[in-house]
Amino acid sequence: RVDGLSPNSAYEFRLCAVGSAGERQAETAGVRVSTEPGTPGLPQLLPHRVQPDSLAMRWAEPEGGCASYNLTMMEPLAADEEDREWALIYEGTTAGCEISYLSPQATYHFCVIALGADGRAGEGTRE
Repeated sequence: RVDGLSPNSAYEFRLCAVGSAGERQAETAGVRVSTEPGTPGLPQLLPHRVQPDSLAMRWAEPEGGCASYNLTMMEPLAADEEDREWALIYEGTTAGCEISYLSPQATYHFCVIALGADGRAGEGTRE
């Protein structure tokens, strides 16, 4: 385990064995790894862009940045929360978006996930 790595970063590790007398054994080939992006900030509504059937939101970039974002929304129409599904509604590089075709008076839940250049997903932020 290696601690203290930065989010959304690439690293190369080389390993070698050292004998009890300090002699160095063969070195292994480098192992390349990347860390997943950090967690974006909670989605914030832009009050001047809220309409009965649409809204705009933004969120803070995660520490270390990311390549892109996925925004999912829990479908509000199922009566039982266990029957609801998360639907992907935005994929992009901007830390915010506009969402249209919403049902007035419905309650929506959103989750923003940051993606690294290698496609690895960080932890999502739910609101």
